[in-house]
Amino acid sequence: VNEAFARLDLAVQASVGEVGLSTPPTAPAEGEAWVVVAAPTGVWAGRVGAIAGWTAGGWRFLEPKEGWRVWS
Repeated sequence: VNEAFARLDLAVQASVGEVGLSTPPTAPAEGEAWVVVAAPTGVWAGRVGAIAGWTAGGWRFLEPKEGWRVWS
């Protein structure tokens, strides 16, 4: 259930701090999120285009679907 809530928090009224980051921040705060761009590194490797959100349980990734909107 906690995993579902963490993913739901990222998806509902999605908001990101930045679009265009390819390297994960070193000290993210819980609830912060970013849109991953080309050539991601570290734990973001292979996640181009994903919404990467930091949660109490670590990184969570959402693959956007057609029609999704994200506020930056």
